[in-house]
Amino acid sequence: GPKIGMTTRLPNPIPQIPVSEPERAISFYQSRLGFALDWKYGDSIAGVSREGAQLFLFMTRRRRGSKR
Repeated sequence: GPKIGMTTRLPNPIPQIPVSEPERAISFYQSRLGFALDWKYGDSIAGVSREGAQLFLFMTRRRRGSKR
């Protein structure tokens, strides 16, 4: 059976931010907000962090007619 007194430690949640222009978003988070680029997988997803806070920036398709 389960052991009494044991606890499960959950990982910290990492927010996922949708972006339509990954390179532009990474540049913004680095230059304007002081985040570091930790890793990048092609143009589909990247991980950035600052002072222990982590974010995933993931590519979304642009909406039709949208220039942003």
